[in-house]
Amino acid sequence: MLTRLVINTATLSTFDLNNITSYRSLIVFLDTLILLIGGVIVRKIWSIKHIGKTIYNLLPNSLTKQWQAYDEWVIQTKKIFDTIEVLRQSEERFRVIFEAAAVGISHTGIDGRILRTNPKFCQIVGYEASELLSMRFQDITHPGDLLLELSLQQKLLKLEQTSYHIEKRYIRRDGTLVWIKLSVSVICDSNGKPIELIKVIEDISDRKNAELALRRSEERYRSLVAATSQIVCISDENGNLTHMFAGAGYRVKDIEGLQRVGWVERIHPEDLPQVQQAWQFAHCNKSFYEVEHRLMDADGNYRYMQTRAVPVLSEDGNVREWISAITDISTRKQAEAELLERAIQKLADTQAQLIQNEKMSSLRQLVAGVAHEINNPVSFIYGNISHIHEYTQDLLKLVLLYKQHYPKPSSCINKVLQAIDLDFIQEDLPKILSSMIKGADRIRQIVLSLRNFSRLDEASLKAVDIHEGIDSTLLILQSRLSSSSNAPNIEIVKQYGAIGKIECYAGQLNQVFMNILNNAIDAIYNLGSHRPGKIVINTNINEQSQVVINIIDNGCGMNEETRRRIYDPFFTTKPVGSGNGLGMAVSYKIIEKHGGKLECSSTVGEGTKFTILLPKQP
Repeated sequence: MLTRLVINTATLSTFDLNNITSYRSLIVFLDTLILLIGGVIVRKIWSIKHIGKTIYNLLPNSLTKQWQAYDEWVIQTKKIFDTIEVLRQSEERFRVIFEAAAVGISHTGIDGRILRTNPKFCQIVGYEASELLSMRFQDITHPGDLLLELSLQQKLLKLEQTSYHIEKRYIRRDGTLVWIKLSVSVICDSNGKPIELIKVIEDISDRKNAELALRRSEERYRSLVAATSQIVCISDENGNLTHMFAGAGYRVKDIEGLQRVGWVERIHPEDLPQVQQAWQFAHCNKSFYEVEHRLMDADGNYRYMQTRAVPVLSEDGNVREWISAITDISTRKQAEAELLERAIQKLADTQAQLIQNEKMSSLRQLVAGVAHEINNPVSFIYGNISHIHEYTQDLLKLVLLYKQHYPKPSSCINKVLQAIDLDFIQEDLPKILSSMIKGADRIRQIVLSLRNFSRLDEASLKAVDIHEGIDSTLLILQSRLSSSSNAPNIEIVKQYGAIGKIECYAGQLNQVFMNILNNAIDAIYNLGSHRPGKIVINTNINEQSQVVINIIDNGCGMNEETRRRIYDPFFTTKPVGSGNGLGMAVSYKIIEKHGGKLECSSTVGEGTKFTILLPKQP
């Protein structure tokens, strides 16, 4: 047996301690261990002092050397056994840690085969350990993550790096995905050649789901911001800007400018006090606030904004942060301003219309009243002139008969005949009666023109001859058309076309003719009496079947700025007391009411042309 132990010493002396942890050397290790235990037992028996010394002295020299060799072997074997015990304890500790670890652990071959797994890893992927030992890690890795891990593993096997860490997805046995954090290290043999991979797997599904939920929440939040077309700001408890999100319609440079400089510095100085007052009140009371103000954009232009802010309170009741929504209300403000301007304009137009209507109504009533009062006595005079003419003719015949039958009247009759100049009366009386008839007829025409101009009985649309309206207006203005010491004679040229009757508000159109013709006369007067005045009135039908009325004067004309403003209510170039600036404004509205247009062209020093376009049937 001693010889056998000595022989196995050589075997043990070649045992590689570095390979003890290799399970492939386990059989050799166990065989050697049995021999070692037997040798230790023998050594203990022979080590008894008095027996061992006696036996040692009795041994021949040839066995003494073997005994000494065996003694050295026993000492070495004891050291080996002590090392094995330490390794066993370490292996036990590793096994306990491996099995009870809160993270998944696996040993993987360099070809990807799973060699060993702990329970946590099986729990993470949902497979039994026996199932995993027949699989490769590629079988449970999500295809989208496989190429990255294979490339990292190649670097690891080439010893270009000692470990790597990635986040990836495993495909569980039930087909669901699980997010894990993977840490991989390489194990090499005594020659430095990679033989295994140690993988530590941490389940991070909860964190990933939370990140996904947060990301989706942020995406929804950003989408909400974009959909509301607002700038959303998050500020700290003191109002200092920390985050900013912009909705649709806001330029990047505007947002960057607000982030770089701050929105307070870009508030219009006139609006800053009210913004600060609203903020101070909200800050002190931890309350919602809303304020409208002007904010400068990146181009230096101010835009109207509406800022709404609400505090976010922490558990102790203090303000943790402020969330503000800034809305661009420039379009709304502009619309409000335009609406207000239109309302003011409409009010001015209405006021002008009311004033002018009242004025013209009074004028028409006056004209109608005068015409009525004149018409009655004129009709009486005109109706009796024919009788007077007849009676005077009879009387003159009677006088002639008396002369024929009494050629020599008495002295008294002669005196009367000489005094009255009977021959002159007989010659002049028919002329007087004829002039009276003409005068009465003229008065009747004037009365008719006045009644035609006033048109009190035609407040609704009626088919009328507008030429009559123009003639009536000219008749009323006749006194202004005649020459005087201070004004030139004004020639009226009528070029009436065959336009027929049109449906219109006749009284209102007469008002337009009156305003334009009055202005034309004033323009000619402004030139003085050094050249004769002329007003041309022509009418026709254009290609669009519109009635065209042109009124052209050779007056002083006007510049472009004045021309653009002639339709503004209360605008006038006349001296105070000479005009109220309502005539052309009202005329423009009257033509608009008829569905037509009133156009004007003018040249300073040459004259002005007004063109009225009217549909035949509005």
